[in-house]
Amino acid sequence: MRVKPNSILISKLITILLFFVIVVSTPFLPELLGSYHNTFGKSKFILESLLLTFYTTIPSALVLLFCLYRLLNNIAHRNVFTDKNVQLLKISSYCCFFAAMVYIFFARLYLFALLISVIVILGGLILQVIQNVLLQAIILKTENDFTI
Repeated sequence: MRVKPNSILISKLITILLFFVIVVSTPFLPELLGSYHNTFGKSKFILESLLLTFYTTIPSALVLLFCLYRLLNNIAHRNVFTDKNVQLLKISSYCCFFAAMVYIFFARLYLFALLISVIVILGGLILQVIQNVLLQAIILKTENDFTI
C-alpha cells in the first residue's frame, strides 16, 4: 500500500495551521478565558488556574506539533525506518505525558480537566506503542539488510 502524497500534505498543512493558531491565540488567552468566566460564572481562582495550566502546556503542544511535522516530512521523503523518527515519537509521547500531569494537577479544581488528562495520556500511550513498533521494524529491517 502506498502513502498518498495528498494525505501527507493535508496532514502537514493541518499541523502548520494548528501551530499558528496556538501561537497567535496565546496572547489572547486572558480575554478568551475572561469571556468563559463571564459566561459560565466560574470563580476567579479557577480562571487564573486554567490560564496557568494553558500557559504551562502550550510549549509542549508546540513541541508536539513540531515533532509531528518533522515526522510527516520524513515520511514524505521516504525516511520511515530511522532512529530520528523513533526519537520524534519519544519526544511527542513525553510532551503528552507532561501535559497530562499538568491537567491532572488542575483536575483538583476543575473535574473536566481529568477527562482531558486521560485523553492526553491515551495519546501518549499510543505514541509509545507506535514508537516501539517502529523500533522493532527498524531492527527487523537492519537484520534483513544484512541477510543476503
